[in-house]
Amino acid sequence: MRLLTIFMSCLLLLGEAHGAVLAAIRFAGNATTRPEVMLQEMTIAAGDVVDAERIEESRQAIMNLGLFKSVQAELREEEVGTVLLITVVEKWYILPIPRIGVRGDGETEYGMELRFDNLFGLNQHFEVESIIKESLDSGTPARRELSVGYSYPRIVGTPYRLDVGGGEVQRVERQLDTAGAETGRYEQTTHNLRFGLYRWQSVTGPSRGLRYGGGMAAQWEDYRYLEGDAVPYQDARDVQLNGLVELNEVDEERYRRRGRVYGYSAELAVPQWGDFSYHRHLFYYRRHLPLDQKRSNLDYRFQLGMAKGTAFNRYGWYLGGSTTLRGYDKDYVAGNAMLLSNIEYLFPVSGYPQMRGVLFSDVGNAWREVSDMDLTDLKVSLGLGLRWRVQTFVNVTIRLDYAWGLAADTQGTYLSTHTMF
Repeated sequence: MRLLTIFMSCLLLLGEAHGAVLAAIRFAGNATTRPEVMLQEMTIAAGDVVDAERIEESRQAIMNLGLFKSVQAELREEEVGTVLLITVVEKWYILPIPRIGVRGDGETEYGMELRFDNLFGLNQHFEVESIIKESLDSGTPARRELSVGYSYPRIVGTPYRLDVGGGEVQRVERQLDTAGAETGRYEQTTHNLRFGLYRWQSVTGPSRGLRYGGGMAAQWEDYRYLEGDAVPYQDARDVQLNGLVELNEVDEERYRRRGRVYGYSAELAVPQWGDFSYHRHLFYYRRHLPLDQKRSNLDYRFQLGMAKGTAFNRYGWYLGGSTTLRGYDKDYVAGNAMLLSNIEYLFPVSGYPQMRGVLFSDVGNAWREVSDMDLTDLKVSLGLGLRWRVQTFVNVTIRLDYAWGLAADTQGTYLSTHTMF
């Protein structure tokens, strides 16, 4: 892409020297995506003087939407004058994902995830997921999960992003005595709702840079007696306000990302509306560093989390599993203080450009309270894997990882349709 930029710059020098004005901007290849979605990302508009740098910024901003396999910019001389033609190759925008599998702990899951990307051609995203989980030996009763999510990364004509979602988890829990014998059963149902509205600092131009905003989330748990001993818990509700400040400077390339993103998020319980009082704070930094022109990358992430108080007898942070400390059991450590780093070295493994190998390490721990943090007590894992960046669909990277949890002497294999971070 750098060669394309240099080539375009050379072509445009003559036009700029004569102060050529852009008469029109046209799009090709966008059978679904509406022109206004791409126009609002651009830093150059009809009537502006031709500028190679702004054209390349605009091309990259359209690529960053994640909706296209490729984006090309070309200047043409037509009867109306100098015309900028943006040619895109669209991805597929409907993705059904069957969820069938057996985990290492013997739990099976089956269900379906359905995603609609670029809904109505306006870069809106909608997804619904329905999953049933149960144990092979019936030791753990069935667990049913249903979730729905909608996001509008940038409402057309505005600098705002909208996120809305909700879900329900229903499971049957067993009560056991000290000898491990079952003494009763009850059904627990957890409901959740969330709403968020965020603003890009820049009113016009690319959807990147500084954004800030917040919203509200609610979760409530209901318990229903089934048999045996009485239910040991009471119905409860949690309502929180949340906020976010983030600076995003990540660019999408065809097979990798480059740039950085960092920010701060906070959650504050509202005890007047719920049954809990707490606050949580998360600081994070993520970097995608290209090492050469052959798709090699060094990607790393740091997170620091602190909390005071709990909800539903759960700590603020849980580490262990496919998205935090690979190689360790899910929720291996928990607490109201958390430190986590993940680093991945990605490299080409063949002449197939979408495929890359990865060597990685996860380091972190969680402590009961902030005052208990001990930086000499960190859990470490090492691993290797593969990444296949599927060009056909929006935001799909097949991730296969195998990791060793050194502190626990455990291993884990993970398969996902998303990157680690």
